Amino acid sequence: MKKTALLVISLLLYASGSQSAQWIKIGLKDKTITSLACDPQNGSIYAVAEGLLYLSEKDGLDWTLLKIDETLATVMKVQLDAEGYIYVGTNRGIFRSHNQDRSFRAINTGLPKYSANYPAVSAICCLDSSLAIGTSAGVFVSDKDSIQWTAFNRNLPSETPNQLLCHRERLFLAANSGIYTSPLDSAQWEQCFFDCAKDLAARDSVIYAATQISGSDIDKLGALYQSSNSGSSWERTSPPYGHLSGQAVFCDENRLWVGTYYGWGGLYSPDRGAHWDTLGLEPSFTALAFAQRGSALLTGTEFYGHVDNSGGLYIQYNVFSNNGQDSPFPEFITCPGTYDSSLFVELNIPADSKVYYSLDGSTPDSSSLLYSEPITVDSTTLIKVIAIYEDQTASIVNQGLFRIGKETGLRAISEMDRVALPYPNPCSDFLNLTVPDDQAYISVVNLAGQIVYSEQDVQTGSYRLPVHTLKPGLYMLKLSSAAKTENWKFIVQP
Repeated sequence: MKKTALLVISLLLYASGSQSAQWIKIGLKDKTITSLACDPQNGSIYAVAEGLLYLSEKDGLDWTLLKIDETLATVMKVQLDAEGYIYVGTNRGIFRSHNQDRSFRAINTGLPKYSANYPAVSAICCLDSSLAIGTSAGVFVSDKDSIQWTAFNRNLPSETPNQLLCHRERLFLAANSGIYTSPLDSAQWEQCFFDCAKDLAARDSVIYAATQISGSDIDKLGALYQSSNSGSSWERTSPPYGHLSGQAVFCDENRLWVGTYYGWGGLYSPDRGAHWDTLGLEPSFTALAFAQRGSALLTGTEFYGHVDNSGGLYIQYNVFSNNGQDSPFPEFITCPGTYDSSLFVELNIPADSKVYYSLDGSTPDSSSLLYSEPITVDSTTLIKVIAIYEDQTASIVNQGLFRIGKETGLRAISEMDRVALPYPNPCSDFLNLTVPDDQAYISVVNLAGQIVYSEQDVQTGSYRLPVHTLKPGLYMLKLSSAAKTENWKFIVQP
């Protein structure tokens, strides 16, 4: 019985995986990307790839190499703060910019010098009015206005950090020797985790650590650990798949994304680690960095010379559906990319605005086509979109390139996919979908393979699936009609 249940779960995850949102490569092919940051106001993407800093202002369709200083310093980290300042950590100190002119200036006052060079900056933590950086010479803090660095190293070993995190008035530092923590108001570091940690993230009262723990003790193995008491104790969150090394971690209210070696490129959990699925990248890929861009999730991957198509930056659209209306610029819900047949392109509309678009490469304005329904694309088309707000101000122009007619392995969006795609996802009360044929059969299956909801002879038209009685977690929705059978994964939130 136990083997049967496991088999059902495996088949469920395999079947639903092909229907999940797809990762689309949007640039920096054949490059290893180690750090990502996005500007929430204009959607600009900053990516550190093999020691260089790249910028894309057009949804990843084109990239500009940014020059940090005259000596071409090796870039290690990029971070943006709430005021729009861009901080770049390099092997020659830290630099800052606050414009779209792509100019950076050094802000190294107070840092020690070694052979005329400042220490390497590998971690940056932006606080409300101050900054903290992790360097090869230790941790330093500064007021944002003055940028005068002060050592913050008491009891901290001499080690280059991997990540810095501020959580509940404490700093946490991830390093190869473990995790260290100190109050913000005094440098009193103490070690709270004793294995290699590569990345940190926090949500509410929980801190997550991407770790590299190996050995023969299966109770200790795992890529992700969590602490609910400010680091006093840690417990494994990810499943024990042998030497599963965590490289990066990202979280929102309930979901976790972990980049791993030996783990299908990474792991994904819809319910804070209660259940796990693959990240959905190619098996040999490794996710090294995550970032949110409006309603989309970005991941930077590692390049392997012996693996075709590895490396580069990937995007998964419409991941953070509840945040879609918070974006100040229109976004493509239908993923830009290459398809082998025509498709329907859908956009989000920012609050208190109208969205206009062009199909001929021109810059849209209030005299352009008004977006009111999905755009039909049956040939290669560059779509440019802009939001005009009620006060007549305009957003940035976002654009997406949709190539038609080249077989790439991407699943083309058919008519049934478009009309039957369930929303919102995640959901908490109802899941809405369109039934294309009469006498359809609808069922919902949980991760244990149990049917928790079903209805037969559903008629054509709009259908509201009640989900408020379901426990939070990941489910499979199955819609069977005379035309075909479709499966989708969806998440029920508290």
